[in-house]
Amino acid sequence: MISEEVKKILNIKDPFIDEYNLTSLITFSCIIENFIDIFKPDNVTEIGCERGITTNYLSKLGLKKNFNLYCVDPCLENNKKFANKSNYKETSYEFLKRKKQCNFIIIDGDHNYETVLMELQMFHKNRDKSKGFFILMHDVCWPWGRRDLYYDLSNVKNAKKNITNTSIVLEHENFEKAGFDSGRTYSMAKVYGGPENGVLTALEDFKKNTPEIDFFIIPSCYGVACVWLKDSTTETQKREIIKIKDSINFLSKTLSKIEINRLRLYQGL
Repeated sequence: MISEEVKKILNIKDPFIDEYNLTSLITFSCIIENFIDIFKPDNVTEIGCERGITTNYLSKLGLKKNFNLYCVDPCLENNKKFANKSNYKETSYEFLKRKKQCNFIIIDGDHNYETVLMELQMFHKNRDKSKGFFILMHDVCWPWGRRDLYYDLSNVKNAKKNITNTSIVLEHENFEKAGFDSGRTYSMAKVYGGPENGVLTALEDFKKNTPEIDFFIIPSCYGVACVWLKDSTTETQKREIIKIKDSINFLSKTLSKIEINRLRLYQGL
C-alpha cells in the first residue's frame, strides 16, 4: 500500500488504482469529469468495461451529474448495480444497431481498425444533432495505435493475418518470446502499421471523411484521444476544450517520455 504521505506530496487523489499495468481509464478520471462538465450529457456510453473499475466510477459520477450510463461489453461481468446504469451484454455493433442517440462516448473495446472505425461512424450517424458530440478513445498510442488487436478471433475476416501466443517489444516491430505477451487472451496483427491497421489509423481515416471533427492525444497510459465535433459545440464549449488541449500540448513531450519509461519498466517486469 502506498503511504498517505506519498499520496500527499504527489497530490494523489481518488479515484486511484495502484497496479503495475495502468489499463483502466480510471487513470483519466479527471479528464473524463472535466469533459462531462463541459458537455453536460444526458447519457454516457462506455464501450468495453473490462473489470468494471471505470464503470462503477462513472455510475457514481452519473448520480451526481445527472446522466444515465450505458455499459456495453459481450463479456460484461456482474459489477455493482446502480439506478442510473443499463448493461448491454453484447458487441458494440449489436448495441449500435439499436440506434440510441449517444453524444458522450468512451471507446475502450476491441482495439482493431475495422471495429473502431465502425463505432466512430455509427456513433456519429446516430447522434442527437442538436447537442454536442464527444468521444474519448483509449489505446491510440503504442502498441495498438498501428497494430490491430482482436479479443474474438471468430469475428476476424482473415484470421491468417493474426497471431496469438507471442510477444511484442519496444525495440523493434517483430515478435519475441518474452515481452508484452498476448497469450490466449487476444490475437494481434502479424504486420505493424500500414493501411487499415490500428486504433489511431481508424481515427485518422474517420477524420479524413468527417473533417468537422477534431481531436488531440494524451500520450500516457497507452494513449487517449479526445474527439469532438466542431460544428455542434458552443463557443463556451470550444473555449474550454482549447484550454485542455493547450495544457496537454504543453506537457505532451514530458508525458511521452514518462510513458516510454513506464513501458520499458513494465516490459522488463
